[in-house]
Amino acid sequence: MAKLYLANAFSINMVSNYIEKYGPVALIIDEISLDTLKKLANDKEYELVNAIGHEGTAKLVGDLINKELKANRIEIKMEESDTIVVVQLLERLPEGKVLSHEEIMDYYNKGKVKFYRVRHLGYDDMDRSAFL
Repeated sequence: MAKLYLANAFSINMVSNYIEKYGPVALIIDEISLDTLKKLANDKEYELVNAIGHEGTAKLVGDLINKELKANRIEIKMEESDTIVVVQLLERLPEGKVLSHEEIMDYYNKGKVKFYRVRHLGYDDMDRSAFL
């Protein structure tokens, strides 16, 4: 079953196992609405996996999608059929700053939190000549 990961960051390490196995990888990253996030989070074709490492962010997303989420700092190793939704703060915080639920909710209400969907472009669909 495909996984839908909820995360507060994206790293190349999340697809490194795929690169090691198959070579170059192409990703599709698009901004999604809260409605799309809710649909994805409730889609029975996905196993929902919370990988949000910050309590305030986990609570915000949980409140928005009507699921109880707690901070869950786990490693993601994306497979071809998996999707990651990244909760992205549009402002760089000072070093060491951790936002409370109220603070991140304020950022969200000001439009400073966006949701991005990260997917693989299927290996068979990829134009490998672009990597030569």
